[in-house]
Amino acid sequence: QLELRLKNLVSRLLKSKHQIWNNCQAQATTIMLELSYFFSGEHSLNNVKKNEGLMKWFASMNEEIQSLTYDTNQHVTITGRKIQLCIRALEDVTKFDLIDQSIQIKSLLKEAQDALHRM
Repeated sequence: QLELRLKNLVSRLLKSKHQIWNNCQAQATTIMLELSYFFSGEHSLNNVKKNEGLMKWFASMNEEIQSLTYDTNQHVTITGRKIQLCIRALEDVTKFDLIDQSIQIKSLLKEAQDALHRM
């Protein structure tokens, strides 16, 4: 009985894994685009000055996350390492003073890291 339940649970999880991957990837890329736009200086609600470096960095992180694939042809370890590198990069960027001072930005970065972990 337990084995049957476990088998059904794993089967459902494997069937929904691709959907979970797509949802988490979309969430992380949306956050990267929001942060890139935030540092573009065009956001009217904040008094944040344009920071070209951070704007480009978040745009490139968006592209990096979009390039991650849930493909059975590519070895799972390679994709896992790329995800870990993205997570580490997001952790490292939180150490910048400009980002460390903003709770909102740190919260968005944490959400992106969580989404990448779920991938």
